[in-house]
Amino acid sequence: MSEGSVSAHLARLVLAAVHDSGADPARFADRPDLAPEVLADDLARVSTGTMNALWEQLISAGRGSAVGALVVESSALGSLGAWDYMFAAGANLLETTERVIAYLPAVGDPAAERAALLPDGDRRILRHSSGAAVPEVVEAVEVFAVALYLRRMREAARRPVLPLRMTFRQQAPKDPRALYTALGTRDIDFGAPDTAITFRDNDLRAPLPESQPGLGALLTRHADLTLAAARPVAQWIDAFRIALAAAAEQDAASLSGVAHRLALSPRTLQRRLEDNATSWRRELDRLRSQREMALLRDTALPVSSVAVRLGYSDARAYRRAVQRRHGSVPSLLREG
Repeated sequence: MSEGSVSAHLARLVLAAVHDSGADPARFADRPDLAPEVLADDLARVSTGTMNALWEQLISAGRGSAVGALVVESSALGSLGAWDYMFAAGANLLETTERVIAYLPAVGDPAAERAALLPDGDRRILRHSSGAAVPEVVEAVEVFAVALYLRRMREAARRPVLPLRMTFRQQAPKDPRALYTALGTRDIDFGAPDTAITFRDNDLRAPLPESQPGLGALLTRHADLTLAAARPVAQWIDAFRIALAAAAEQDAASLSGVAHRLALSPRTLQRRLEDNATSWRRELDRLRSQREMALLRDTALPVSSVAVRLGYSDARAYRRAVQRRHGSVPSLLREG
């Protein structure tokens, strides 16, 4: 249920950074999952598409992928909910980091974010990868994740937790000083196969100063309940598809007509579709395919009538189109 979405906690944090960057808030005013009542609901889930758009806005403000580390600087303990406190809810960082990774979906998109804590002799390697679509966003999110792990681990241990090595898949930025400052180290390798932090195993096994027995189990139960009750908000793309279907029913499925229904300019509509990894033509084809299947399988209309309702000049033109798209004929689509 949480796939394709992130927690409202994370959305609030990144949106606050967007506002601090001086970006025009009106740019995101038409996104239903960023409405104030949604962001105030800790059970709400914000779409990954919306989050990617927020990250793109931050990157375009001129700070590049290092902005991920800068967002962490403003993330006070607890800003990401119960997940934040898991870092300190155990005997040592080895135990708590494994729990944090297991419950990463409580914060991020389980379909996009992956993490693992792997043994390597007397070391442990914490890897994180993001599946965001845009390379610049992938870089920013991976920097954010690594910086966040480090900050929360240091807060839990109440001491410097120094990595032996840090690697990033991205190439080195033109000016890495902001990244060095945010991460507290210059020992960073860029262009590596993985984004990862390497620790001494003994460093992660050192007792935490304020470990509370039973707190870890309490937080995991809370996370389980939160994930089970999570409410992904209806997305902008859903509103668009409803408007497109309504326009098509009235034979008015034009770009300008649907844009008017959504109180957008045609160019803004196209940009919103791009933000959602689709296009006007793709959505039009998707709707036509859905209507085609419904007419063929749910009605007894002759093929000539189906062709007219789908906007073809005649049955012959429709049959040719079906052959191109499906390698079949309407009668077989109806049967299958």
